[in-house]
Amino acid sequence: MSEQLWQTNQRDIKNDGSVILFQRRRAKDGTVNPTWYMRLLLPEQNGYHTQSTRTKNEFEAGKIALQAYEKFQVRSLSGNTLRTVKFSVAVDGWAKDYKSTQSSARDSKYIEADIVRMKKYPAKFFVEHAGDVEIDTIDDALIQDFYVWRRQNTFTHGKQVIPNDGTLRKEMNLIKSLMKYAHRKKLITEIPDLTPPTGIDARRPAFTATEWKKLYSAARKWVKSANTHQPVHRDRFYCQHYVLILVNSGIRVGEARELRWGNIRTLNTADGAEIVASVKGKTGERDVVMNPNTRRYLQRLYDWRAGELGKAPDAAEYLFCHKDGRQIGSLRKSFDSLIDFAGVAYNSKGEKRSIYSLRHTYATFRLEEVSVYFVAKNMGTSVAMIERFYGQTRTKEQAEALVKNAPRPAETKDSQTKSYPF
Repeated sequence: MSEQLWQTNQRDIKNDGSVILFQRRRAKDGTVNPTWYMRLLLPEQNGYHTQSTRTKNEFEAGKIALQAYEKFQVRSLSGNTLRTVKFSVAVDGWAKDYKSTQSSARDSKYIEADIVRMKKYPAKFFVEHAGDVEIDTIDDALIQDFYVWRRQNTFTHGKQVIPNDGTLRKEMNLIKSLMKYAHRKKLITEIPDLTPPTGIDARRPAFTATEWKKLYSAARKWVKSANTHQPVHRDRFYCQHYVLILVNSGIRVGEARELRWGNIRTLNTADGAEIVASVKGKTGERDVVMNPNTRRYLQRLYDWRAGELGKAPDAAEYLFCHKDGRQIGSLRKSFDSLIDFAGVAYNSKGEKRSIYSLRHTYATFRLEEVSVYFVAKNMGTSVAMIERFYGQTRTKEQAEALVKNAPRPAETKDSQTKSYPF
């Protein structure tokens, strides 16, 4: 009996047969499995891609299916293979390729030692600790998390030790070799810029309170100076609000890239209405409570997009999108231009700041006011370790704790008269 005969409750999400939701009947007794599956007609491909959405909620399953379809389309347009590859699969392919691409003058035992090194701590982190991440999700932020984890989870003869930076740099070079291999095999669109370890603290340098004020003040002038050149003005406006939102939420670069208007909602607490964003990061899905001022930044971004479209943005549209609605892949160049303009590109130690510094700045500022547990929970970092000591928390309690003493925006005429979906 063909597979489709076991399928029931089909839903044509796009009304063109490209994205189908369905449930399966159990072979044993014919009852319906409540989990929804998706069947996607891939661009320029024969046949379908079918997999579980891992949810029993039809609405959530529809969102997951559409996101998967869009991801395949982006990969197709960029000339990449349509299948996503897990780290474990990519590293196995890299190991075979590595042997054949090394100089014949190099002793084979050193080549084998490199492969063993790569499959020890890096593979343990990216496969076991991070959940076997897809190779195209590896960026500098994840690499920094690897350094922190590596320093906390290295043992020799049962005793915890801290690996030296030379060891970490060797591993970094191997990871870079893996990313070059992945790019050559079209498993990733571009090779990410990865920062090598330079000291015991692998976190990107944060902005001080004075530097942060200097940055957001300069951002206004930076945006305004491009008023006569609309494409540049738009890029700068989006970068400005990207910076403001990341410093006031602590979300990761990848999480911000995937954020859609439908992921944002308002949560009523004892202190007022708080903005909450549902994001999906390395540690899974979580609710992120944003600082109260973020509401104003979201309103500006929403108004800009509504004016551009001539209508309200769709709930499924990305917050940070190009004029045609495509997801903005990276704002690194715009960010570098902004921090150069503001004169805060380097900290007092001469370390170059990156977009990851925005997340670190959020943590630095909030830890002055809020329990380390709530900050870690909100940022989706080391949650398992922290919860072992501090237990679970509800989003509402998390919101009330995170916004304590945070400044709140004054209501404006626009915010009182206009309608927003959050």
